[in-house]
Amino acid sequence: MESPYDRYAGLRGSGFVAFDTHCDNTKPADQVLTATPSGLLRVFNIKWVEDHKITFDYEATGGYTVTMKVKQALLVAEGGADLRLDGGTLDAQGNGDYGVAPNEDDFTWIFSQE
Repeated sequence: MESPYDRYAGLRGSGFVAFDTHCDNTKPADQVLTATPSGLLRVFNIKWVEDHKITFDYEATGGYTVTMKVKQALLVAEGGADLRLDGGTLDAQGNGDYGVAPNEDDFTWIFSQE
C-alpha cells in the first residue's frame, strides 16, 4: 500500500530571493535568509550569488510547512549606508503598509505542502 508521503520521496529543488538593489553580502547568507521548517523538509546550502541574490536548496520527504524570512536588520544596501529594506506591516485584513518608516519589518513567506 502506498503511503500518502511517498509522492515526496526524493523531492529536491532550489530557490532564490533576488533583491532590486546591491546588498552588503559580507553578512552570512544563512543569517540574512532563515528557514524554519516543520515536518519533513530540509533547507540547506543558503548562499549569496553576487550581491543581489541569495540561493538555497531544499529536499522534502513528506508533508511540511516552512517559514522563510529575510532579516531586514542584516540586509543592508552596499556601501554601508543605513538603508534597510522593509518587509511591510500587514493589518488584520492582510493589507500592507510598505516603504513607510521606520522600515523595520522582515520579509516573511510561509509555504506548506500536506
